[in-house]
Amino acid sequence: MSHTIYLALGSNICRQVALTHAMLQLSKIMSNISCSMVYESVPLHAKGPNFYNAVIKGTTDLELDDFLSRTKDIEAVLGRMRWIDNESNVQNIRCLDIDILLFDNIVSEIPQLPREDVFKYDFVVIPLLELDAELTIQNKHIKDIAEDFKNSNLIICNNVKLQDIIKNNKN
Repeated sequence: MSHTIYLALGSNICRQVALTHAMLQLSKIMSNISCSMVYESVPLHAKGPNFYNAVIKGTTDLELDDFLSRTKDIEAVLGRMRWIDNESNVQNIRCLDIDILLFDNIVSEIPQLPREDVFKYDFVVIPLLELDAELTIQNKHIKDIAEDFKNSNLIICNNVKLQDIIKNNKN
């Protein structure tokens, strides 16, 4: 059975390499992939370089638990980096973050579906709107959710085209 999935991708370390890695690996477990533009955003909960963010939509024949495990494996390849912040706290950051936003219409606690991020962040809502302007999540229309972010400061990264990675990988 084929499942429809929406994923959020993010990286603020080796950003283009990380997103390329993600797309190449995800294309092995997903099909019919469409990608939003890549957006640059400032870190919200940590200090460091700006993030590249995108949302992708696709299908998979894997069940949720298997798909989640595979995405964690894809993240793990690039590892984590440790650094000390300005307050001398040890921080762990991933080079790549892959979050399952929606998996069909499943509602679950672990993993949290739909993710609360769907409603919280411009770097998730705006790319979702771009991919599917008719999307409804928990009886909320993405167009209505996006109204809260009409003054967003996201920057479009025209030099990073995720859809091209998928096309070039098939050739």
